[in-house]
Amino acid sequence: MASWRIFYAPLILAYSASPPNVSVAAVRAFGDSTLKGKLKQPSINLEAAKTAMKASRIYKAILREAEIETSPFAGSRRIGQETIDDFIRMQAVASKDDKPLNKALAALIANCLADDAPALKVVTERRSIPGSGLQPDIQIELRDGEYICIEPTWRNSGKGLDSEIKEAQNTLSEAHVKKYMLDKATQYVKDFGL
Repeated sequence: MASWRIFYAPLILAYSASPPNVSVAAVRAFGDSTLKGKLKQPSINLEAAKTAMKASRIYKAILREAEIETSPFAGSRRIGQETIDDFIRMQAVASKDDKPLNKALAALIANCLADDAPALKVVTERRSIPGSGLQPDIQIELRDGEYICIEPTWRNSGKGLDSEIKEAQNTLSEAHVKKYMLDKATQYVKDFGL
């Protein structure tokens, strides 16, 4: 999965396609009842969800930006079919409203940071960065006035699930992801008047 960051003054913008196992773990642990109701396996042990997040590339990058020592990213692991299917169900929900998914992901990040970096604050949706009109999906205040802004994408491969979700357009193609990244980067560049 692609990832990029924009560094400008006190802002770090991170785009990351969260791995399916981490995204599904976040929803299973912190999703609302409507969202969990879409999944075949609607719950998970909180420690298992935290383990998945703490092993992810995005979480390790957050810790590095906070100047907290962490082990290197070990690489992706094989993901089971049940998790893949639940991820497809989540993507179908995200095509209409991704806020509940972003909130669940932010809650899992916050819960993990409570262990590893309790001074960091995680905010999701509906709050502008001070001195800015930007409202990132997830923001983490590193230090006073310094933020990591995370813009999750819930793009999908277009695969359906038998008699449940119809096949759709593949929005994970390189062209779709590049356009998404360019649009987000442009929003940040405009806000800073660059």
